[in-house]
Amino acid sequence: MSKKEKLIAKRRNRQSDNNWTMDECVMILALFGWSKTGGKGSHQVFSNPARDDVFVLASHGKSIKSGYIRELRELLFGES
Repeated sequence: MSKKEKLIAKRRNRQSDNNWTMDECVMILALFGWSKTGGKGSHQVFSNPARDDVFVLASHGKSIKSGYIRELRELLFGES
């Protein structure tokens, strides 16, 4: 299993919602074709050319709030 696959498998686990970092989120979004298109301050905006929507991710300190993680998981994996 590659490092990327391990990261995705680890992050699909709902028990890890409170310890994601912005770097991990950006890496996972990039693996699924998302790229940063803007943002201001702690809020970063990502888009995917294959989709019509955008995803906003905000970091507060070193971690990401669990609400953003739930939205990210639903966006990428179809899970809530």
